[in-house]
Amino acid sequence: MKDQKNYLEKITFFIGLLILISLISYLCVEIINKEKKPPALEVHSSFQSSLPGYTFKIDIENNGGETAKNVHIFLNLYRDGQVVESAQMITGYVPVHSKVSGWISFTSKREPADSLAVGSVTFLKP
Repeated sequence: MKDQKNYLEKITFFIGLLILISLISYLCVEIINKEKKPPALEVHSSFQSSLPGYTFKIDIENNGGETAKNVHIFLNLYRDGQVVESAQMITGYVPVHSKVSGWISFTSKREPADSLAVGSVTFLKP
């Protein structure tokens, strides 16, 4: 009976060792082959009629190869081609292949000709 237990322990040990070596090998290959692409931020906005005031949901998505740090999004609210109001959204960071959401409320009343445009996007590479 004792030999059978040792045999089972050896099989379990070698399977665990094989999994560990495979995982470490995979991570080393990923580190070596990883291209250093800069952050690629996309900004999407949608009007939130269920929230009070003139509120927009802002989604910032990072499709690049590095994290973006200290992200500043400048937004302009237009009416008849003129900037009526401006706002700024700041996030600490946007990780690689992830999305960060926030909300911005404007004080002006909503009118049919209004549009929201991104003025600029600035960020730092950590």
